[in-house]
Amino acid sequence: MIVLTLRALFWLAASAAAVRARGGQRIARRWLRTAGPARIDAARARTIAHATHRASRLLRPVPSCLTRALAGGRLLSSEGLEARITLGVAGEAAGAGGFAAHAWLAHGSTVLSGQATARTYTPLCAIETSADPAFVLVA
Repeated sequence: MIVLTLRALFWLAASAAAVRARGGQRIARRWLRTAGPARIDAARARTIAHATHRASRLLRPVPSCLTRALAGGRLLSSEGLEARITLGVAGEAAGAGGFAAHAWLAHGSTVLSGQATARTYTPLCAIETSADPAFVLVA
């Protein structure tokens, strides 16, 4: 678990830097690429999510939801596991006339990160592990 947490620390730092330098879409497309079909392994996915959560608590400033989703997605896809990063918005979350955005990570039908707030957001688009990942609109 320590090695996995250290890997998560690395990918959290890399995700934060990459989002600032290049934007989340380009990074997600590169990091969620897989050579073959992604598989489901719920137990391993939960272990990876737990390590990413533990690692994110060690960093200051606290990594954003997008940074955490990208790092967790990279760890999942590096092991050939299915990952889906969803971006959503909430109109009432930011107050009068505003909106708030949120990103969360899922493996199969299980939300691994951001699950507490994901229920209050309307999904706009998502990207999944594949040979050629691309953001698609969520209907």
